Amino acid sequence: MLNKTLKDKIVILTGIGGGIGICAAERLMNNGAKLIGISSKEKKSLPSSILTHKNLLDIFSCNFQFPKEVDKTCKIIKTKYNCPDIIINNAAKFDFKKLEDLSYNEIMSAFNVNIIAPILICKFFIKSF
Repeated sequence: MLNKTLKDKIVILTGIGGGIGICAAERLMNNGAKLIGISSKEKKSLPSSILTHKNLLDIFSCNFQFPKEVDKTCKIIKTKYNCPDIIINNAAKFDFKKLEDLSYNEIMSAFNVNIIAPILICKFFIKSF
């Protein structure tokens, strides 16, 4: 059953390369949303059900550990597609270690991916909403 509230809405979905991201992408597109995916994984690693879907607008590669790369990706998206209707910040980084075993770089990397990148994406587009 098509969810008419999503029909032709432009959705940015981060973390499209992971399990939840793949399921969310398929569900969104099957309900009429036009999808812009952002992933740290290579485009060719995504399932063909996503890559060949008629509602896929684009997939961007972005390493969320680097704020300048997040900003650059947002600028490209805005230039090509203007402002999305919906942003789903699904990307996440987990290190399954004890806290005392995490290095400073691992902590900062997780913080940038899980906290900073979603804030930067929302900040970039919020004035256009």
